[in-house]
Amino acid sequence: MSNSILDDRFFTRPTDGQIFSFPILIVGGSTAAYSATLGALKAGANVCLVQPKQILGGQFTTQALPASDDPQLDKKFNPGEIYEDKVDRDKYAFS
Repeated sequence: MSNSILDDRFFTRPTDGQIFSFPILIVGGSTAAYSATLGALKAGANVCLVQPKQILGGQFTTQALPASDDPQLDKKFNPGEIYEDKVDRDKYAFS
């Protein structure tokens, strides 16, 4: 990964006791955090992005499940209907 955004030369790891000062601090590894960071950099700001891992995408990449993990909805499922008592809560998760 010598020319990758994940190359070690693009990351700063402070030494013990070292203090950084930035006008903008963005915390998190999500796609929103990267978007905010890129937007600030494009606007000419000096930005520090802090995230726990060297993986882009935050929860989107570390916790996402493929659609094949979801059970099939009943053929008669109608999103406009109220299904409070009709949905098997062990089978489906609605948010």
